[in-house]
Amino acid sequence: MGLPVDRPPQKNGLETLSSVQVYRAVAVLLVVLFHASAFILSRYQLAPLGNMFRTGFSGVFLFFVISGFIILTAHYRDLGRPGRLGYYLSRRLIRIYPFFWVVLMVWGGWRIFTGGIDIPELASNALQFKGAPQLIIPVSWTLRYEIIFYALFIAAILNQWLGVLVFAVWLGLQWLGGPAMLKWLIDPMNYLFMLGLAAAALCIRLRTRGQNVRNGLGWMFLVSGIIGFVATMAVYGQLPVDINAWPEHPLAILGFGLSSALLLLASTSGAINQMMGQWRWLALIGNASYSIYLTHSPFGKLAWNLLRPVKPLWQGAPDAWVANLLLGWVAVVSVLAGILVHLKIEMPLLAYLRGRLIDAKG
Repeated sequence: MGLPVDRPPQKNGLETLSSVQVYRAVAVLLVVLFHASAFILSRYQLAPLGNMFRTGFSGVFLFFVISGFIILTAHYRDLGRPGRLGYYLSRRLIRIYPFFWVVLMVWGGWRIFTGGIDIPELASNALQFKGAPQLIIPVSWTLRYEIIFYALFIAAILNQWLGVLVFAVWLGLQWLGGPAMLKWLIDPMNYLFMLGLAAAALCIRLRTRGQNVRNGLGWMFLVSGIIGFVATMAVYGQLPVDINAWPEHPLAILGFGLSSALLLLASTSGAINQMMGQWRWLALIGNASYSIYLTHSPFGKLAWNLLRPVKPLWQGAPDAWVANLLLGWVAVVSVLAGILVHLKIEMPLLAYLRGRLIDAKG
């Protein structure tokens, strides 16, 4: 899943955060492996790699924390400047909707002609008015959380202290709960965005410290985040909980959320950013994470269908090695196809829209 988050700006007084692109790559790979593993299990009756990616949903939590982190770092200089509201809204809307609509039309448009859906249903999906059971693109349920978070951040653009008040109230509402109709506004998963905001605020403050101090803190945050993330995966993976219970489970939210925040705090280190900036393939996957996220399910099914001519070779009693190979095939095809879509469709579309609607305004 790469959720629609821009790269951090390079001329706002902050260093280029190469680490964030690596984290986005890790997040989307976890989601791809989570869904691919479940797909292989349903088709082949055996979970690949001992079902080790049962906790791959943690990539969604990492994405949400990244969203909170990047929105503050990308728009830090826009806080309390109402005149920048148009710029903020245009960037957010262009980043989410146009490419999503392209995928929606390709994925769901043909179903209008086959009678699978009608035009009003397609339109309600296009504007994110549908609940999870009725989504044409199943993974797009996460975008509604993103849209609500972006809308609330408008308060901080209008007035910095108004933003603090709005997010403080929002934080309190998550404890109280709410009706089903407000599911995306009042939900424990929203804590993840606020953890990202807190990590960004601390990271910005740490930029005034010396490089040696920041590097030392960065490595401490990185190691702690990795240990925390892996430990949460191990503990949650052993719990006797329903596979669909993870969005509400406090261990998952706190464990993966806090660990993700620690990973992002490591971005304060110039040495870590420089090191991760050399990981070109992960950077490419991170850049393409939104495309991979939205398209990995249909491409995964396509990869499976391409194996039909050789299916007799591995039919029979389920074998662990076959399951592992099937997982690799489905995941690799999904990721490579998503990268291709990113390079040939998403990037040109964003470049055109930004040139016409954002760069012209400044």
